[in-house]
Amino acid sequence: MARGKNRAGKLSRGVRERMRQRLEDRSLVRSCPHLVAPLHINELWGIHVSQEELVVNHMAAKTIENVCSRESQYAQGFITAEVGPALWYLFTHSTVDALRVSAISALCKITRQSAGAFQSVIDKVGLPSILSCLVSGISRVQQHMLTMFAAMLASGAHSHRLVQDRDFVMKIIRSLESPSSVIRAKAFLVLLQVLMNNREMLLLCCNSR
Repeated sequence: MARGKNRAGKLSRGVRERMRQRLEDRSLVRSCPHLVAPLHINELWGIHVSQEELVVNHMAAKTIENVCSRESQYAQGFITAEVGPALWYLFTHSTVDALRVSAISALCKITRQSAGAFQSVIDKVGLPSILSCLVSGISRVQQHMLTMFAAMLASGAHSHRLVQDRDFVMKIIRSLESPSSVIRAKAFLVLLQVLMNNREMLLLCCNSR
């Protein structure tokens, strides 16, 4: 049994208290992310799986988002095979928009440093589930999703399947109809990466427009 958890799998009161104290000063986290020690992965995973407290979940996601906003040795501690799926679980199972945005933003920050983090999510839940989030009514979620796809394609890793997937390309093309100029710009960047790696998709793009 993991240390710091009770038999029900929830975080012990002592662990929650230490995390509250660590995350209490949010301004410090935002202004000096290099001073915040990353949470132990077992504690982080316990938060996301048990969903014991909404506030603690939100603070955990914000911590990852802030720490991983810049490259550092602390950010590297969050780039693991477990964190990506954990953040995705929090994003898909939360009913609070602010928490969902924080979770997907944290995943986006990690993906910008390591495209494998997003690939681990795709491998776990499947590409169709990921693409369904592109039609989310939350603009910031769509922006982060497009950013992650662009980062993964630009890295050159795990991109072969994406540039061959017609459904993926069509979803990105539909994003060009968004009223948000930011979403349209990000969609253009993703399509550029697709066409740079697979010129045969150019005909599909032209016909769809």
